[in-house]
Amino acid sequence: MRSTMIRNLLGSALTIGLLAGATAANATTLFQDNFNRGVHGTVGNGWVENHTSEVDLFGRGAGDQVLRLKQTPAGEVTATQNDIDLTGYENIVLSFQYKPWETEAGDVLEVYFGDLVYSVSLDSAWNWYNVSLALDVEDVAGLDLIFKLVSKNNSYSTVECTKYDRKGKCTKWKTKSWDDREDWVKIDNVLITGDLIPPPPVDTPEPAALALFGLGLAGLGAARRRKAK
Repeated sequence: MRSTMIRNLLGSALTIGLLAGATAANATTLFQDNFNRGVHGTVGNGWVENHTSEVDLFGRGAGDQVLRLKQTPAGEVTATQNDIDLTGYENIVLSFQYKPWETEAGDVLEVYFGDLVYSVSLDSAWNWYNVSLALDVEDVAGLDLIFKLVSKNNSYSTVECTKYDRKGKCTKWKTKSWDDREDWVKIDNVLITGDLIPPPPVDTPEPAALALFGLGLAGLGAARRRKAK
C-alpha cells in the first residue's frame, strides 16, 4: 500500500512538471502585425500616429504591405501601439524587420518598449534587416511600443568646371548644392511573444513524511483490530 501511494504521488508530480515544461517551451503570441490590410491612408490596427500624413502603409510587394515612417529633414515621426498586455507572461521577445530608404548619415531608427530603447543608424543601408530583442519585463498590464524615425538635415555640394581654355585648363568653376528632401524607414512583421509564467510548485510529501504517515495508518489499523477483539 505504502509503495503504491508513493508511486502515485511521484507520478502526479512528474505530470505537473512535464506540463509546466511544455508550457514554457511554447511561446505565446501577445501582439502581431504584418500590415497587410489593403489600405494606404491610415495604418489602422490600433496604431497611433503623431503625424498622420507621414505614417502610412506602403507596398512591399504583390499583396504585401509595410508600415512606413516618412519625415522631412530635421524632424521626428512616430507610430505607437498602446497598452500591450503582458499579464501572466515572462521571457518577452520583440522581433521586427526594418529597411531604410533614402536615408543618410545621422538618420536613426529608435524603438521604445518598456525600459528598452533600441537605436540603430540608418545611413543609406537599403536592405531588410531582422531584429530580435529579449526584454527584461514580465507580468505587466500594458506597455507602449513606439517606432520613431529621427531625420537629420543633410546638405550636399559639388564644384564643377563650366569653362575651359584652349589648353583644356578650367577657367571658371561653379558650385552646385542641394538639400536632403525626405527620409523613409519601413517596418514589417512586428511580433511580440512570451511564455506563460508557470504556477507555483505543488508541495509533495517528503519520503520520510510518507513513511511516518504509513506507520501512523498501520498503527491505527492495529489499534482497531485489538479493540475489535
